[in-house]
Amino acid sequence: NMIVIIGFSHKQLDLEWRGKLALTSNERIDASLYWMSHIGPHCFIQTCNRLAFVMEAKDYRDDTVSQWLRAFSSRLGHKELDYLQERVMICHGSEAVSYLTRMSVGLESMVIGEDQILGQFKEAWESGKDLGFTSKTINTVCLQVITFAKKMKTSYQGMQRSVSVASLAVKQAMHCVAHIEQPVFLVVGRGETGQLIHTYLAPFAS
Repeated sequence: NMIVIIGFSHKQLDLEWRGKLALTSNERIDASLYWMSHIGPHCFIQTCNRLAFVMEAKDYRDDTVSQWLRAFSSRLGHKELDYLQERVMICHGSEAVSYLTRMSVGLESMVIGEDQILGQFKEAWESGKDLGFTSKTINTVCLQVITFAKKMKTSYQGMQRSVSVASLAVKQAMHCVAHIEQPVFLVVGRGETGQLIHTYLAPFAS
């Protein structure tokens, strides 16, 4: 029973709700400072499709979920926080490690096998570690999971192909406009996915 994971993904919340919980870089640091004071060491993973809060099992209490959600209280009302508390995902022990492993190889993603999540997980863990928000136990688990995921990506041929929501979106878009000689695309948003779509579209620019 080394770790506990609490959070949300596309399976628990739709895009609108996940957008309400999206924190900027500075907000994530402020939230982690709050969590360090009220919960303990942790690794916080945030992507467009999930929020995962990894913590040590020994720090988990009956009020941990409500304490975690309070970091989002500046943008949410009491009814919204109650709604989230009813839908939060909680994994303990071996179940938590299993979830973290499936997540890191893309098996918990909307696009099965997508490889962006491994880099996002690694970046979130290393950032938290550098800022002193993690612990020895969390570092050990995260490092082992990331090492395993990298091995999986290189060992299995089917996982070596780069797959992401952005790449599939561009592929579908190009299919839809195949009959147009010089299609024009508008990319809305400058987030990570928007920037990736722009990168994938670049080779088709005239």
